[in-house]
Amino acid sequence: MAEAMGENVEGLSMYEAADKSVEAVKKLLNAVQIPFRLSQYGISRDHLPKLVEGGMKQARLFIPNPGI
Repeated sequence: MAEAMGENVEGLSMYEAADKSVEAVKKLLNAVQIPFRLSQYGISRDHLPKLVEGGMKQARLFIPNPGI
């Protein structure tokens, strides 16, 4: 993914390239002014337990996809 976004991944391990992908996406989001931190949406650490609790109730996220 990093390479597709114009990052040089030559000589990097798969994990190092993955880190570059994350940074490339962050750069893109900054360039188009899309917030990517929960705090930028007014969500604090105090909200995290409730968010996790709600997310864990979404069974569809945990059902294996046979198409993969």
